[in-house]
Amino acid sequence: MSTATLAVRASKASGSDGEAAILAFVEALRQSHHDRNVALFAAQFAPGAAVYNLAPPLVHNGIDLAEKQAWFDSWATPVDIKARDFKSDS
Repeated sequence: MSTATLAVRASKASGSDGEAAILAFVEALRQSHHDRNVALFAAQFAPGAAVYNLAPPLVHNGIDLAEKQAWFDSWATPVDIKARDFKSDS
Protein backbone atom coordinates (compact mmCIF):
# COMPACT_ATOMS: atom_id res chain seq x y z
CA MET A 1 0.00 0.00 0.00
CA SER A 2 1.19 3.49 -0.72
CA THR A 3 -0.14 7.02 -0.42
CA ALA A 4 1.04 10.28 -1.93
CA THR A 5 0.12 13.87 -2.68
CA LEU A 6 -1.73 14.09 -5.98
CA ALA A 7 -0.83 16.56 -8.71
CA VAL A 8 -4.53 17.48 -9.09
CA ARG A 9 -6.42 18.41 -5.97
CA ALA A 10 -9.84 16.86 -6.37
CA SER A 11 -11.06 18.62 -3.21
CA LYS A 12 -10.97 21.97 -5.08
CA ALA A 13 -13.44 20.63 -7.61
CA SER A 14 -17.02 20.11 -6.64
CA GLY A 15 -19.48 17.32 -7.31
CA SER A 16 -18.99 15.51 -10.59
CA ASP A 17 -15.87 17.59 -11.38
CA GLY A 18 -14.13 16.18 -8.31
CA GLU A 19 -15.28 12.67 -9.13
CA ALA A 20 -14.09 13.06 -12.72
CA ALA A 21 -10.67 14.27 -11.51
CA ILE A 22 -10.31 11.25 -9.22
CA LEU A 23 -11.39 8.81 -11.93
CA ALA A 24 -8.97 10.43 -14.42
CA PHE A 25 -6.16 10.07 -11.86
CA VAL A 26 -6.98 6.40 -11.26
CA GLU A 27 -7.11 5.74 -15.01
CA ALA A 28 -3.75 7.46 -15.53
CA LEU A 29 -2.21 5.31 -12.80
CA ARG A 30 -3.71 2.18 -14.39
CA GLN A 31 -2.39 3.17 -17.82
CA SER A 32 1.07 4.06 -16.50
CA HIS A 33 1.35 0.65 -14.84
CA HIS A 34 0.03 -1.22 -17.87
CA ASP A 35 2.49 0.56 -20.18
CA ARG A 36 5.24 0.55 -17.53
CA ASN A 37 5.59 4.27 -18.23
CA VAL A 38 7.44 5.91 -15.34
CA ALA A 39 7.01 9.45 -16.74
CA LEU A 40 3.21 9.08 -16.87
CA PHE A 41 3.24 7.57 -13.39
CA ALA A 42 5.32 10.40 -11.92
CA ALA A 43 3.22 13.07 -13.66
CA GLN A 44 0.26 12.12 -11.46
CA PHE A 45 1.99 13.35 -8.29
CA ALA A 46 2.96 16.80 -7.08
CA PRO A 47 6.70 17.56 -7.14
CA GLY A 48 8.23 16.54 -3.83
CA ALA A 49 5.12 14.56 -2.84
CA ALA A 50 5.46 12.48 0.32
CA VAL A 51 5.18 8.89 -0.89
CA TYR A 52 4.77 6.14 1.71
CA ASN A 53 5.60 2.55 0.77
CA LEU A 54 6.10 -0.68 2.64
CA ALA A 55 9.63 -1.07 1.30
CA PRO A 56 12.34 0.81 3.23
CA PRO A 57 12.74 3.66 3.49
CA LEU A 58 9.07 3.97 4.29
CA VAL A 59 8.80 7.55 3.05
CA HIS A 60 10.20 9.23 -0.05
CA ASN A 61 9.97 12.87 -1.08
CA GLY A 62 9.02 12.79 -4.72
CA ILE A 63 9.01 9.88 -7.12
CA ASP A 64 12.34 8.08 -7.52
CA LEU A 65 12.19 7.58 -11.29
CA ALA A 66 15.08 5.11 -11.42
CA GLU A 67 13.62 3.00 -8.62
CA LYS A 68 10.14 2.96 -10.18
CA GLN A 69 11.55 2.16 -13.64
CA ALA A 70 13.57 -0.72 -12.15
CA TRP A 71 10.36 -2.04 -10.58
CA PHE A 72 8.48 -1.73 -13.89
CA ASP A 73 11.38 -3.46 -15.67
CA SER A 74 11.16 -6.40 -13.27
CA TRP A 75 7.85 -7.38 -14.92
CA ALA A 76 7.90 -9.37 -18.15
CA THR A 77 4.29 -8.44 -18.90
CA PRO A 78 2.17 -5.31 -18.43
CA VAL A 79 1.37 -4.52 -14.80
CA ASP A 80 -2.41 -4.58 -14.58
CA ILE A 81 -4.02 -2.89 -11.62
CA LYS A 82 -7.75 -2.69 -11.07
CA ALA A 83 -9.58 0.00 -9.16
CA ARG A 84 -12.83 -1.13 -7.60
CA ASP A 85 -15.57 -0.20 -5.18
CA PHE A 86 -16.04 3.35 -6.45
CA LYS A 87 -19.29 4.89 -5.32
CA SER A 88 -20.91 8.17 -6.18
CA ASP A 89 -23.29 9.96 -3.83
CA SER A 90 -24.89 11.79 -6.75
